[in-house]
Amino acid sequence: MGLAYYYHLGNYEKAIPLFKQSLSIYEEKLGVNHPYTKGTRDSLKRAEEKLAGSGTR
Repeated sequence: MGLAYYYHLGNYEKAIPLFKQSLSIYEEKLGVNHPYTKGTRDSLKRAEEKLAGSGTR
């Protein structure tokens, strides 16, 4: 399954590592200020906040 699937289901424990992997690739290939990089960073932050708020860690 993919990142969007896990995120949509609220399975942040599986989505977060995929966000981190995507972010690393985007930073390397596109740079830290590219819109895709920024969007992925924001999505990662939201997923981490949702996971922390769910009491699951």
